[in-house]
Amino acid sequence: VLIIGFLSGCKSKNKLSKIEVNIDDTPSWVLNRPESKQYYIGIGVASIKDNHQNYADIAKQNALNDLASEIEVNIEANSLLYSMERNERFKQDYLSTTKTKSSLYLDQYERVDSYQNQEKFMVYYRLNKQTYRDAKLKRQNEAAVEAARFVSSARALVDKDVSLSLTNYLMAIKAVQDFLGDPLKISLNDENERFIGNLIYKEIEELLNNISLVYPNETLLYEVLDKQNEVGVFVNNDKSKVLSNIPFKIKVEGQLSGMIKTTSNNIGFIHLPLIDFKPSKLGGAFLFMLLVEDLIPESMQNDDLLKVYVSQFKKPEFKVGFNVLLPELFVISKELNLGARMNNEILKSSTKQAATTNGFVIASNQNNADVLVQIKSDTKEGSVQFDLFSVLLDAQVD
Repeated sequence: VLIIGFLSGCKSKNKLSKIEVNIDDTPSWVLNRPESKQYYIGIGVASIKDNHQNYADIAKQNALNDLASEIEVNIEANSLLYSMERNERFKQDYLSTTKTKSSLYLDQYERVDSYQNQEKFMVYYRLNKQTYRDAKLKRQNEAAVEAARFVSSARALVDKDVSLSLTNYLMAIKAVQDFLGDPLKISLNDENERFIGNLIYKEIEELLNNISLVYPNETLLYEVLDKQNEVGVFVNNDKSKVLSNIPFKIKVEGQLSGMIKTTSNNIGFIHLPLIDFKPSKLGGAFLFMLLVEDLIPESMQNDDLLKVYVSQFKKPEFKVGFNVLLPELFVISKELNLGARMNNEILKSSTKQAATTNGFVIASNQNNADVLVQIKSDTKEGSVQFDLFSVLLDAQVD
């Protein structure tokens, strides 16, 4: 309010009148942010000039974001997120996103007032704190019930389909993703209530750790001459149930090349053709690493929450020894030089030396050999140029 004086007339220049003029009708909540123990408060502002078509919508969104920022979000012990706290970036993203979502899933917020001048539009929203707590508790209970259904399905699939079981556990996590920082509890099959974060983590860990490889002997044996024998391993769980469609990355220990990715077939078997690995030695070990991420459906693999959650688990690894059994060789040769029998059997000697170097055993007599190597060779005159004579070698190995 401003009190001013003005001249009342030309004849009475010394006579002043006092008039009260209200030049500012700005509401108090614009000048000073309200404080309340009963309500969460949100004030939103938008420029009319810069957003002349949708300034009211922008102001409302800003007000709801402001209101949500007043809602405290914590990561409590025994929550799903508690075990993931070491991933600081994900933790901060979660806290930021949850603050934004905290009030938006409620429809009980109310518009209290608005204010507009030539430059800006402001709007005032509030949300009753007890109403928010009641609505959040209701949503938590609904989410916990949905998560419990997925956990029950996951348990039923443990011995039938590891991938589908894991998928259901992850769906349980998605069901409570708005409450990752809260210590939610569920009860299954008349069990005592348990914190859902602890329960799911423990059961996924058991699901992965119960995967094992089974093979008949201490090491895998490759017999080069046995073309019918398929060398490989079976994938089982702790109840000796074969597991199909289990993905692994496999390589030869100490060898950079020859790594393959494969999955167990419908009877839980993984065939390991030696040619796929190109081992540099006749004995060694295969290293198996379970590809946990590949157990998840492709539609879920790009989900940030699930990628971070699954990355926590130690990938089961296995080491399986192998040996290659090479056949015993017996080498005979008929080596001629220009049609005449040679006393020095050069090709026979070189062949035996090369075979021994590569791990073959040379049999002392033909009857004990697995493979008979026969060499036939002869030479013939080639061309003559000046004083140089060339000779051509024709050799056959059977």
